[in-house]
Amino acid sequence: FCKTLRGKREIIILLDEAQMYGPEMMEKIRLLSDSRAVKFVVSLHKTDDEDLIAKEHFQSRIWEVIELKNATPQDQAEYIHKKLLKKNLFEIANSIKEKNMKLIHQFSSGNYRECNKLMFTIFEICEYYDENEPSKVNYAQLSQKIIEMSALKLGYIHV
Repeated sequence: FCKTLRGKREIIILLDEAQMYGPEMMEKIRLLSDSRAVKFVVSLHKTDDEDLIAKEHFQSRIWEVIELKNATPQDQAEYIHKKLLKKNLFEIANSIKEKNMKLIHQFSSGNYRECNKLMFTIFEICEYYDENEPSKVNYAQLSQKIIEMSALKLGYIHV
């Protein structure tokens, strides 16, 4: 099918989480790529292990590598604020102070996925307290204890 379309239009296949694909699947991708009928855009997480993507027989097929870096504390704070403001959660955005942002960045290491998990866990804990023990909630400022409880729940810190 792809060969019949060659020259008429490009076929590009996007592969996400490619580090989870087995060696057999990666070899099939390499063979399809060699046919020049299909191009692949591969996204993967950098791991300590040597991935098949980085092996020698893939090197000549890689046109470009774009490595996304983790967020700086300032970038991550802007990211959190923008997400909250987009949902019209102005009061919550204002309740997360700079020292809270530094702690969130410390626990998430600037990783956006980990930041999201941490924020969802923070909101789950806040929701629990709001429903069950509202007298223990300071709505003007996010509690450091809640951030630490979230980090404990996610395994970022241990007692």
